[in-house]
Order: sequence, then structure tokens, then C-alpha cells
Amino acid sequence: MDRAISLFVRAITIDPSYATAWSALGGALYLKGQFLGMRELAQKAMQHLRRAIELHPGLANAHVWLGGVLLQLGEIDQGIAELKIAQELEPENPDVHQTLARALWLFRGMVPEGIGELRRSIALNPEGGYSHLQLSMLEALSGNLDEAEVAARHAIELQERAMSGTEG
Repeated sequence: MDRAISLFVRAITIDPSYATAWSALGGALYLKGQFLGMRELAQKAMQHLRRAIELHPGLANAHVWLGGVLLQLGEIDQGIAELKIAQELEPENPDVHQTLARALWLFRGMVPEGIGELRRSIALNPEGGYSHLQLSMLEALSGNLDEAEVAARHAIELQERAMSGTEG
């Protein structure tokens, strides 16, 4: 992770207007801070992500990362708003739908809306194992056990294929 961070910093040093590098740096700091439980890294990530968006407002992944940072910092409404901006920018991006689904059900208890977003994510990327896994949990939580089992079995199948080395 630190090597990636160094590479992004170098790219920004070479070209301070490189929005994608600012976004990637913010994303890397967000992930590192999340795994290490360091709020200060999330706050630093937020600065870099805001710079990326200032340079390129249409950069959907910067909005996704910023949404995640804001959620981590407890700014739930703003985090969801950033994810919805990303969704408007890239409505065909399955990761945006998956991330928004997680935010809706985890932070707002909006399970039916989360299920809808996960179904959109899976429709766009049927091989998205994490989306299938989350869908299985939400379907079970909703009492839709048959649908939960189908989604869970698909998630397991995708994981087994990935682990076998035959795919991914």
C-alpha cells in the first residue's frame, strides 16, 4: 500500500492537475486508514479526493471514494449523496451500485433499497461475488430465504472458481 501511495504522490508531483492520481491517492489513504483504524488518514484522503473532484467533477471513482470516507467519518447523508453523484455519472458501473447498496442498508437500514441496488449491480456484473454475498444476507434478513439461498450459492460458486485458479 505504501508503495502505491508513493507512486501516486510522485505522479501528482509531476503533474499536479492529474485528477486520477489525486483520486487514487485518496482511495489508497482511505483504505489504509480504514484497515488501520486511523481517522486522520481518512481526513487526509478526503482532502485529496476533494482536490480530484475540483480538478475533474465527472470523475465517478473520486465520488465513490469520497462517499466511503464520509461514511467512515460518520457523515452519512453526505456520503450517500456522493455515491448518488457517482451513480448519476456512471449508471452502468456495478461497483457504484454495490457501494450505494451497502451504504443504504448498513447506515440507513434501507434493506429493500439495498436489495434493489445489489440486483442492479449483479445485472451489470453477474460475476460480482461480493454483490451476491451481500444480496444473500439482505434477502435472508427480509425473510426471502429461497432468494437468499440462490444468491449465497452463486457467491460460493464464484469464490470457488476464483480460488481454484481457473478464473481470476
